[in-house]
Parts: sequence; structure tokens; C-alpha cells
Amino acid sequence: MDLNKKKIASLNAELKKSGGSIKGLQEKIAELEVTIKQRENEIMELKMALTDKNFEIEQLNTRMTDLQITVAQRDEEISKQFYEINKAYLAYGTYKDLKEKGLVSKEGGFLGLGKKESLIEDFNDSLFSQIDVTVMRTIPVNSKDARFITEHPTNSYELIHEDENKIAFIEIKDPDLFWKISKYAVMEIIE
Repeated sequence: MDLNKKKIASLNAELKKSGGSIKGLQEKIAELEVTIKQRENEIMELKMALTDKNFEIEQLNTRMTDLQITVAQRDEEISKQFYEINKAYLAYGTYKDLKEKGLVSKEGGFLGLGKKESLIEDFNDSLFSQIDVTVMRTIPVNSKDARFITEHPTNSYELIHEDENKIAFIEIKDPDLFWKISKYAVMEIIE
């Protein structure tokens, strides 16, 4: 019995020792649980902040898309306006060709002498070739002579000769000046 009492006392002592360490372990576990809760709260707050940021990003993306659409519409409008500003009309040919199209007539003079070709007032744009003044810089002639029936400053263009008896084309040297008076050009080619 004595031996058992000694064993029980020894076991109680060990139990007390281990009880202390269990208590320390329980305190450590309690601290870790508090830290885990704090971390969970921080994660929850970060998730909420991330959700808010995602919403803001979505709103910004929507706004950016709207702005891109607006810019595309304005670019298209600018392109249309640029096209309209740089649109001109050109007709050329012999007097007979131009008269048959209904673009020119001869006026003035006396007994058939001194009559001058002039542009008919009520003409249709479809009788002309539509051109872009920023692109078209030459008008083919391939004839011995040519002259404009419409008004264009003579220093805005130049007759380019193929040889001394033939004009190859007319070069528009200053498009702004050439098209300043009118967006219509009618040229008679004289064969």
C-alpha cells in the first residue's frame, strides 16, 4: 500500500506539473484564437474594401466605355465634316462635251464673234466628278490647250507641258487658293 501511495503521490506530482503546462497551452490557444478572430475581421474588411474597389473599377470601366463611344462618335463627325470641307466638284472636256452635259453655254459677242463660255447657273452636282481637294493635285489634259471656265487664281495652278505642243496635265500648286473662290471647277479642253 505504501508503495501504491508513493506511486499515487508521484503521479499527482506529475499531473500537477502537466496541469500547469496544459494551463499555459490553454492560454496560448486562447491568445491564438483572439489573433485568428482579429485576422478574420481584417480579411473581412479587406474583402469589403475589395468589393467596393471592384464596384468603383466597374463604374470607371463603364464610364471609359461611354467616353470611348463619345470619342468615336465625335471622330466620325469630324471625319464627315473634314470630308465635306475638302469636297469639290470637277468637270472637264471639250466645249461640246460640257455643253452636252448641260454645264456651259456661250454668251455675249456680236455676230458669233467674241462669245464667251460660261457656266450654267442651275446645274446638278451629279454632272461633276466629286473629288477630295487634299488628294487631287493634278487634272489630266493631254491636249494642245486647256482653260478654266470657272474662276481660279492663275498663280494657284500651272500647266505642265509634255512637249511644246501638248499639255500633259494641270498641277494645282496651292489647293487652298485654287478652291477659294468656288468648290466647282470646269475646264474646257481645246483639241
